[in-house]
Amino acid sequence: MEKNRQREMQYAFATMYGLSRRTKQRLLKTFSEEEILSFTEKEMKQILAPKEWSNYERYKPLYNIEEIQKEWQVLKEKGIHFIYHSDLGFPDRLKQTSDCPLALFYKGRLPGKEKTIAIVGSRIPTAYGVEMAAYFAKELAERGVSIISGMAFGIDVAAHKGALGVNGYTYGILGCGPDVVYPKENFFVYEQILKQGGIISEYKPGELPMSYRFPERNRIISGLSDGVLVVEAKAKSGSLITADQALEQGKDVFALPGRTTDLLSEGCNWLIREGARIVTEPSHILEELFQLCENNEKNNKVQNNSLDNREKIVYDCLSLDPKTVEDIINATNFTVSEVISILFRLELNGYVRQVIRNHYIRQLI
Repeated sequence: MEKNRQREMQYAFATMYGLSRRTKQRLLKTFSEEEILSFTEKEMKQILAPKEWSNYERYKPLYNIEEIQKEWQVLKEKGIHFIYHSDLGFPDRLKQTSDCPLALFYKGRLPGKEKTIAIVGSRIPTAYGVEMAAYFAKELAERGVSIISGMAFGIDVAAHKGALGVNGYTYGILGCGPDVVYPKENFFVYEQILKQGGIISEYKPGELPMSYRFPERNRIISGLSDGVLVVEAKAKSGSLITADQALEQGKDVFALPGRTTDLLSEGCNWLIREGARIVTEPSHILEELFQLCENNEKNNKVQNNSLDNREKIVYDCLSLDPKTVEDIINATNFTVSEVISILFRLELNGYVRQVIRNHYIRQLI
């Protein structure tokens, strides 16, 4: 019974409004959760700074045992786990950060002692960025590295899919409650992650995605990771916040270089100028971060000489920038029917992919 009461106190304290996370962490250095929850307003005013008191007074948080018990029941019904920062199972990497969450809510599982890498980037990436995020995630996941990201549109979901495609572990860190699928279009990815990893949040069930919560959750993405890879990012981007937090946490930051004229390369190129490690192949991360040396050759399926001359000509004129059938005709001088026939064979055998109607790229994974 005593253990249950302590758990109630931890849950109530972690989820109470009116005190910031940093204020709570400061108070815990002197008082227990139960003591803090039982303080009168007069006592709280004496121990809080003026700004802290103003916020506390605004919300007037109260410990209500009936409400806590109702919320506990919701957790059970939705299969959501609650873990406090002092629990043995709380992720060690995150516990060692200076701004560790007081608690986590999660579905599925939490990262253990396995190697982890965060892959983040633009919500509106290029086809190249999507392919590279999925490629890196797939190659790393195949070698036992768990992929962590924010389950947002673009680079995040591409990274999750890359890991899921090879049955690797991946974890989605949310800026809302763990039962809230955001964006809704990622519902299928959300469900798959539950089978091959976990959905994690510091916000209790039902909490909606708010703009201020996404920068907050970024510190958890980096905190759970051994390193952070930024694939595509503008000069002012949430991905750069994640990279900055990773550096503050003493983590390695990697960046995929891009063309200097591309807006989505500005963030990555800036990170490289500031000292981030430049990577062009997954093996660079495996070697630099995990000391896993590989006899790595580029994933170029044409090296096995399985293509005939005409197929090689078409394949060689493709890259990760989408090209239309007309572009290929102009580059090869083949007829329309020849190009379409060759592209069909290449796509069927996994060498190329049609990203949108009549737009083709090389297939990396």
